[in-house]
Amino acid sequence: MSQQMILLIVGGTVAFITFTILKLMFNHRLKVAKRIMNIVEDRMQKSEEDPYSLPFQERMVKPLLQKMGKSVIKWTPYSLKKREHQLLNLAGYPHHLTLQEWMTWRSLFWLGLGGVFTMVGLAQEAGMNQLLLPLVGWILGYLLPIFYLNRKKEERKEAIVRGLPEVLDILTVSVEAGLGFDAALSKVVEKTRGILSDELYKTLQEIKMGKGRREALKALGERTGVEDMIQFVGSIIQADQLGIRIGNVLRVQSEDMRQKRKQRAEEKAMKAPIKILFPLVLFIFPAIFIIILGPAVINIMNTLLK
Repeated sequence: MSQQMILLIVGGTVAFITFTILKLMFNHRLKVAKRIMNIVEDRMQKSEEDPYSLPFQERMVKPLLQKMGKSVIKWTPYSLKKREHQLLNLAGYPHHLTLQEWMTWRSLFWLGLGGVFTMVGLAQEAGMNQLLLPLVGWILGYLLPIFYLNRKKEERKEAIVRGLPEVLDILTVSVEAGLGFDAALSKVVEKTRGILSDELYKTLQEIKMGKGRREALKALGERTGVEDMIQFVGSIIQADQLGIRIGNVLRVQSEDMRQKRKQRAEEKAMKAPIKILFPLVLFIFPAIFIIILGPAVINIMNTLLK
């Protein structure tokens, strides 16, 4: 038998064995995947047929909160709903809460904290505590959620202000390289991460859904609530209306944002000595005086006592 025939037989045998092993392995994986899919489908069917198979949170808590939320929204004054909606919008809807869910949790927090402080106050001896503790509880229950949203709003604004110069640099480079404004926004969303990138992605989606570019950009400025972003959006809209090259506007805006970032850094650096002064006077200097003068004071007292 020739050498070529032997190599052909050996190669065919190896290929057959390899094919058989791979087939067995993939058949086993396909069977396992099919079994998993069948189990998932069976559980979904059981969940639809038998509501008691759902977790307690899905079966009881969530429907109860939804009913409560509808009642809360129904009886909440329109002015309060409008204010809370604006605040939620500026805060970026923390934890993906809708207005109804937020109002529900806020009402529960108010009732819970007020109730706890009231019970603690009633457990006190007769006096001012019985009046002050419930009052403090109800006031804190009302104010703390507002404080939380305001803090989230400020954190979000700071993140947008920090990321805006970088975004403008990428936009400027992309537009000057020949991309359109919408394509440049897509490039920014692709290259960056964070709150500003998410907001630009929402703007792009609104434009793709048929919303006008000017309206989408105005909505972007309103959602962020950042003065620099509103100024940038206004410049782009004005350039679009007057037919000015967007590349020139972006370059000017980019330089302006970098200058503002530099000024903010210098302002913070100038405030640092004043902020350091209070910890120095209240905590560090007294400790230094105690360490330096303490032994001398002890020696003087011992000498006088002798």
